[in-house]
Amino acid sequence: MDRTEIKKMFIDIPTKLCRTMSLTIINGIISDFPDGFTKNHLSVMRLLDENGPMYITRIVDIIGITKPQMTATTDKLIKMGLVTRKNDTNDRRKIFLVLTPAGVDLAAKVSQNVDVIVENLLSGFSEQEISELAMGLKAFSKICSLCIAKYNKTNHYEI
Repeated sequence: MDRTEIKKMFIDIPTKLCRTMSLTIINGIISDFPDGFTKNHLSVMRLLDENGPMYITRIVDIIGITKPQMTATTDKLIKMGLVTRKNDTNDRRKIFLVLTPAGVDLAAKVSQNVDVIVENLLSGFSEQEISELAMGLKAFSKICSLCIAKYNKTNHYEI
């Protein structure tokens, strides 16, 4: 594959992927969750489930949302009883988020929904195709991480 085709894919794939994944995968995961539960809520919940308590500024850097978006997302998750804010004992200006027991339960449900959706999506693939897909997704994830790192260097938001 030549670089011209790769360049075109860098423009086409994220646009299609984000729109299509939101409509099928993400909305499928959150369809039976509380009213108003969004992709940002899902992203925060998954990060906290995978990493434990996290500083709000770190979450902003990882998921690439603005400070006002993160404030609204955090406030809604707190109102839903899924997370709590905690001040760092060494520096009270730093705030991190922690899943509540209800948040832990919902994160487990998210994981179950992801398992079902992914299994359904992969049901028509051979083991070889799944292996190739995994390699491609790892490469795509690496590119995404590089893009996020570059973006964060030029557009860093602090909460």
